[in-house]
Amino acid sequence: MQAQLIPLDGTPSIEINRDLTLVGRKENCDLRLNHKSVSKLHCVIVKTDGLLILRDLGSTNGTRVNGQRIRRAALLPNDQLSIASFKFRIHLGPDEHSAAPQDRTQQLDAAEVAMIKEVFGERARSIPINSIKGVTGNALGAGGPFQVVACALSIRDQVIPPTANYEVEDPDCDLDFVPNRARKAKVECALINVRGIGGSASSLVVDRIAA
Repeated sequence: MQAQLIPLDGTPSIEINRDLTLVGRKENCDLRLNHKSVSKLHCVIVKTDGLLILRDLGSTNGTRVNGQRIRRAALLPNDQLSIASFKFRIHLGPDEHSAAPQDRTQQLDAAEVAMIKEVFGERARSIPINSIKGVTGNALGAGGPFQVVACALSIRDQVIPPTANYEVEDPDCDLDFVPNRARKAKVECALINVRGIGGSASSLVVDRIAA
């Protein structure tokens, strides 16, 4: 993911390349803003899973997002960030040399299907698999929590949500994806696979609590 702070005064954009960027007036800061209005250690920017997380470090003149002073906040595209007297617009986008988003998604889908087959063997073909992204869109850092909620509701209601807007079959993704219509089923547990834009991945099992 490409992340930039674009100064509103027309000066060159600032690339956020590190996972953690320390911002302040001190010489050893990753992003040095050499002005008396900026604290020596003003704030820190964390780059993770398709978004930027900002935390103020107790600065004197504050850090603001869209005009509101914050202690911590998620930075989204086109947010306006004020670090003391410095003002920036947030730019987030794909890396210039990365594959097109739709191509990258197809590659990841095929890799995930291959892994499911490796883990579950022949049983993989009898396990319903779905994605809620066709309904929620790309929720960035909220994608994982959305899936936890969807799985909890699925276990409670004994209904498997559909993979919405499923139209064209991918020959590399030949499992049961519950296309377009919800399905009544006995659901006791669910496995969530989450992929982050930065390459991170995690899995979580959601199980029914015994009454």
